[in-house]
Amino acid sequence: MRNKIRPIPQELIDSLEYRDGYTEGREDGHLYWKNRPLSHFQSENDYKIWNIKYCGEKAGGLGSTKDRSGNTIGYLNVNFSLPRFALRENGRRSSRFGGHRVIWLMHNLDHPQVIKTEEGYLFPMVDHREDIKMDGNIYKPNRPKNLRLATLGQNGWNRRMHTNNTTGVKGVYYDKCGNRYRVQVKTDKYTTTQTFSCNKYGKEEAFRKAKAVAKEIRTKTHGEFARHG
Repeated sequence: MRNKIRPIPQELIDSLEYRDGYTEGREDGHLYWKNRPLSHFQSENDYKIWNIKYCGEKAGGLGSTKDRSGNTIGYLNVNFSLPRFALRENGRRSSRFGGHRVIWLMHNLDHPQVIKTEEGYLFPMVDHREDIKMDGNIYKPNRPKNLRLATLGQNGWNRRMHTNNTTGVKGVYYDKCGNRYRVQVKTDKYTTTQTFSCNKYGKEEAFRKAKAVAKEIRTKTHGEFARHG
């Protein structure tokens, strides 16, 4: 999530059950609503209606957004409301939470980077180790072993190749004016750039060198967050 990270309330964790499962035949993790107490609602009527309708049902739904690389991403989002939440413009006291963040937290409440506040739990970004491209969209499985904490930079390293890339290799671009291949790989503090002239090496060899160097730099600087495609 690239917007401001909001704390995840204890009440949300208490209201959900994690279960292993499958999405489109692939191993995944799902959240299900448990019975919620009266204190979560503004009236007894709301309390009864909600539990009758949702208790035992799968929580959340897949939202569709585009990442900075132009890929359409399907993230699990969970809407949750409490009387103490600020009233929104739509007249509701609800907030949206990333399902992957909720699932990671449910399995890592004692993690040293998790900070408990009056509003809930605060912790860094959560990154998906792997994702799956299906029907032109990218789906991110939420099983716990596929989730890990990350900085903003590390999360960016693990993105897929930009959709406007014309070489088919992440971090390698063709400079038509200079007739050369340019390698650009970002790290936390700087961008490493190298160029390979087609006039000097020939177009095929220049591309091969650029491809190898881009992969070598990512492997060395990005570590476990290195993604080559």
